[in-house]
Amino acid sequence: MKIVSNLGHLEGNAKWAIDRSIRLLSSAKSLAVPFEREERMTFAIVNLLNTWANFQRTYFICCLLGARSSVNSQIQSSVTGSISTIQEAIGKAVLHFKPSRSPRSNGEWDSRDEPTWHDANTLLKLSTAFSFTNDLDIQTAFSFGFTAHRNLVVFRNYYAHKNRGTKSKAQAIAVQYLIPQKLHPTAILLSAPSIAASTSLIQMWAEELSQTVELLCS
Repeated sequence: MKIVSNLGHLEGNAKWAIDRSIRLLSSAKSLAVPFEREERMTFAIVNLLNTWANFQRTYFICCLLGARSSVNSQIQSSVTGSISTIQEAIGKAVLHFKPSRSPRSNGEWDSRDEPTWHDANTLLKLSTAFSFTNDLDIQTAFSFGFTAHRNLVVFRNYYAHKNRGTKSKAQAIAVQYLIPQKLHPTAILLSAPSIAASTSLIQMWAEELSQTVELLCS
């Protein structure tokens, strides 16, 4: 996602990417071949988590450098004005969690040194550490009890590795939504959770991410 001066643009890009990730799932239940359902769900889950991680990374950089919210409020940090590049911003995040790391000779940071961007706690900690002027709004955005932020990665791990351990961990999450634990992970994601009977679990998670994006950017 592109670094922007107004978070309204970032919000639009993130929501579009979230919707795109699950677009092919609307007809997944009707597919006669299980492999095709599995293929579509793999694409959806991996891309959905990547989108969420990319959004939080880009959001951090925008706020650290100084941006305006979608309602035109100025956002600043304790280092706004003293740094001006993306790599400098990434360096601040890396060194906060790994003080001993250093950039390459060209000034770029190894992506393996970057924090876990899909983890909401990463943004929460960085927002406080660098005194974002919208820190309270960020803390509030993650206080609504949404579960996508912590459970989506468990299913991503299943689709990325597909072994007995990752499958069991994904199935264990089903009970939180009163969905039968014995179901295959793909069937779990296509099932309706008890708190949103008119939709599927994966669609509910996508909506939770979209709502969080909107809260963070407003």
